[in-house]
Amino acid sequence: METALQVLRPGYNQSGTPIQLLGNFFVFNPKDISFILQRYSVSFIPEISSSLSKLRTKIIFVSKPQIIEHIGKFVFANTILFSLQTSPEFFIETLYDSVNYTLKITPTGALTQSNEIKHFYNKFFNRVQGMLKLVMIGRKFYDPNRPIKLSQHKLVIWPGYANSVGYYEGGCLLNVDVSHRCLREVTVYDQIKEVEKKNPHNCKQAISRLLIGASVLTMYNKRTYKIDEIDWDMSPSSTFEKNGEKLDFRKYYSTHWGKEIRFNDQPLLRSNLKNITCYLIPEFCVITGLTDEIRNDFMIMKDLTQATSKDPKARLTESAGLIRTLTGTSKIYDEMNDWHVSINANPISISARVIPAGRVIMGNNESFHINEAIGSFDRDVQKKMFSQPRIDKWGVFYVEFDKKLVEQNLLSNLHQSIKTFNVACEKPAQFSIASDRWEDWDRILRQTLNPGVKIIICVLPGFKGKSRLYDDLKRLTFSSFPVPTQVILNSTLKKEKSLRSVINKIVIQINAKIGGTPWVIDPLPLADTVSMVIGIDLFIKTGSYGVLGFCATVDRNYSKYCSFPSVINPGEEFFGKIKESTQLAIKQFYNENQDYPRIIVVFRDGVSDSQRSSVINNEVEAIKQAFAWIKTENKNFISPSLLYVTVNKRTNARFYFQNNGNITNPPIGTVVDSKVVDKFGYDFFILPAKSAQGCMIPTHFHVVYDDSGLSCDNIQSLAYKMCFSYFNWSGSVRVPAPCLYAHKLAYSYGERSDQNGPPQPHPHWTTSRSLYYL
Repeated sequence: METALQVLRPGYNQSGTPIQLLGNFFVFNPKDISFILQRYSVSFIPEISSSLSKLRTKIIFVSKPQIIEHIGKFVFANTILFSLQTSPEFFIETLYDSVNYTLKITPTGALTQSNEIKHFYNKFFNRVQGMLKLVMIGRKFYDPNRPIKLSQHKLVIWPGYANSVGYYEGGCLLNVDVSHRCLREVTVYDQIKEVEKKNPHNCKQAISRLLIGASVLTMYNKRTYKIDEIDWDMSPSSTFEKNGEKLDFRKYYSTHWGKEIRFNDQPLLRSNLKNITCYLIPEFCVITGLTDEIRNDFMIMKDLTQATSKDPKARLTESAGLIRTLTGTSKIYDEMNDWHVSINANPISISARVIPAGRVIMGNNESFHINEAIGSFDRDVQKKMFSQPRIDKWGVFYVEFDKKLVEQNLLSNLHQSIKTFNVACEKPAQFSIASDRWEDWDRILRQTLNPGVKIIICVLPGFKGKSRLYDDLKRLTFSSFPVPTQVILNSTLKKEKSLRSVINKIVIQINAKIGGTPWVIDPLPLADTVSMVIGIDLFIKTGSYGVLGFCATVDRNYSKYCSFPSVINPGEEFFGKIKESTQLAIKQFYNENQDYPRIIVVFRDGVSDSQRSSVINNEVEAIKQAFAWIKTENKNFISPSLLYVTVNKRTNARFYFQNNGNITNPPIGTVVDSKVVDKFGYDFFILPAKSAQGCMIPTHFHVVYDDSGLSCDNIQSLAYKMCFSYFNWSGSVRVPAPCLYAHKLAYSYGERSDQNGPPQPHPHWTTSRSLYYL
């Protein structure tokens, strides 16, 4: 299939200013290139599912002396053994946990492919980190012996590392970055008891909300599990069968782990692995990771950021420090020598370029150059916007007890902001609602809203993430009454010191929501070609409904969008939705421009490396099918060139600028497209946004399909400049604006799901140019 071909790099960036960087990549190479790694398959009798990797590892561990007799030192990877020695097939008899096992170990040949060798190197590097007594959680390693305590929040942070070995344009490199893991200082049992005190009447429901979906760490073996269910009918006195013997959980934990269960009044936590169900004891577990409750707590997040944020020099020093610790530990140094491996402790040097951001055009054709030293232009845009529709019918809705707050704090500041931005508008109508019950709001809104209303401002009671009315309001206006809404919390109106700044931002959002354009970026690549830019993202909830967010530009400034949210039913493939959305977008583009796009650039957000082949074979094909369908409708239609780019914000790559002995963040607009990129692909990194604290995080772009013939300078410049076109922020963001709009669209619908799934979008929104979901 044509779309499955690997896209080759058309060249390297030649624009902008050259710059030398350091990267958190270290040369990882065999000392003796003559040695050959051998691979052996491992099968177990009685059979053990490959999903039970921990059990397989334990059996291999007790069989280690016998295996070494045949093949010498080895590294085990679930179903495979790696060794430097050759051997014919052999069998091992062993006993584990009162069960006799036979291991059949069969040679399958030497490792010759780079992916196979990379797999071994990653397993080997995991092994040597384990020799430092680091604890593996997910794919990262943490040091429980260097905890950072935040006792005021009952939290503890484990410092650690995220790393991987890979083959890049610059050879075999080890990528090492600093990581942190947040854990509770109290057990899950303690948290259950605390919830029971606060919610005595519906405690089970509250406990389920807290625990189901959370990750927990079992302190006796430092393993992590995801909680799928709470079994209220089971307790530590419940029994189960093991090897024909009936045991209760108390006896099992006492004999197997040396742990005495103190409390019997606790349910069991159920974690469903691939082929087995694990039951966990709450008093031996702690929740790990960041919950929504923590993310919505400003003080906790502030203290967490201060505890984990490192300046660029400290972060790079700590990354290199892991290599020095490994090579300076005699046991590990000997292990690396035995496997003919060496790691250079000095970070590699990389040639990069800094490309310009351009200028911002406002109303009356006024413009200013973007200050790339700060990457934002909050004050510069406080003037007439690029295009501003008149607001002739709009209103403010609020609860009766907030009337004084609305009149004194909201309306007075709103009046001043409207004058600042020179917005043409009527005075907003005011609607006072008797209570904060949704029934009262629903009745008044249904009586008031109609297609002529431009926008409504709703002052809702509550705090960020905790307003009860918010979801109901969005469901109503998304599905039944398609009027843009601007929400402001009454708690925000009470913060008089920063209120004017907040209201200025709201005026910009209102303009975008009613179809206006706050600003445009100039110059833009492809401006002289009829072209379209698309953003795609998915909201997916396993086993439930999903939402495809699809946003496409319809103007030459890439500032006006058609937006298509598509609900995905459980088990339904979403590729057909991409095809339908592409057809609609091209039709609407034609209606706006009386022409079809010659080039379409797609930025697809949220794609990991492992998902890239699915994107190539399915999503790209869906768009090409849309082209073919339009061709059957209109014989004059010529299929546009297509450039499909995946966007990944979650990367462990970090880049540093060494200037007169100081190590700092690189300038924004830095492009890295050599040495640490795919040797046979077409990818690049951009640092599009400043970091408020610590290290800047690059965004990784991977071109998976390209028949456009565009230079890499064009696509890199487009990707960077579109990071300045997200109207919720006066500055640059980490991904091109179409990605963020698609993300916001998908999640605005997906997170408003009820028992019937996400709200179904009203037909009006498919023809609107409103960014109503901002």
